[in-house]
Amino acid sequence: MNTGIYCTLCDSDPCQCVKILVPVSGGKDSACCLLMAIKENGKENVTAVFNDTGWDHPVTYEYLEYMSETLGIKIHSTLGHKRGRTLPDLIRDVGRFPFGLGRFCTMYLKQYALRDWYKENLFDGITNHEFWFGMRQQESGQRARKYAGITASDLFDMDDLFPNRYNKNYGQQLRFASLLSNGAKKRCLSTSRVTD
Repeated sequence: MNTGIYCTLCDSDPCQCVKILVPVSGGKDSACCLLMAIKENGKENVTAVFNDTGWDHPVTYEYLEYMSETLGIKIHSTLGHKRGRTLPDLIRDVGRFPFGLGRFCTMYLKQYALRDWYKENLFDGITNHEFWFGMRQQESGQRARKYAGITASDLFDMDDLFPNRYNKNYGQQLRFASLLSNGAKKRCLSTSRVTD
């Protein structure tokens, strides 16, 4: 398919470059994931996005600014899905605090917010994007069960792992790369030494 949009990086039309979107939280797993994405794909092919709940610790914002300056990459920010709601707003609207089986804050302030940010800022129907989530399968029993057998090189359609959270029309562009299974920590440590 000729799109009329020629890519000088990969010398093709349409672009065959894979672009990486990394949700960053300010934690070590997402920081490691961002370092790996930059090392393996170049920062020109990486977009970092912070899902701001409006309830994060001030040190988190300071660290994200430090990461942005140190790595030379802009860290974009979402705020509470389409309506700009914060976690306190959402708690008032729902009438309860989130809990293990009622994780509405994750759904609205992270999954939907990231999906909407992607749609409004990156999705063009041509460019392929992989979402790289930095997470450890061993972080919890629930994660260990849900992501059992997934390795750092596996790619999935977003809807396979997050049913009904992402629009199927974006299916070819949205991919899920699970990172930080047991062996990935060594990759992250060597990556951080290279980028320091």
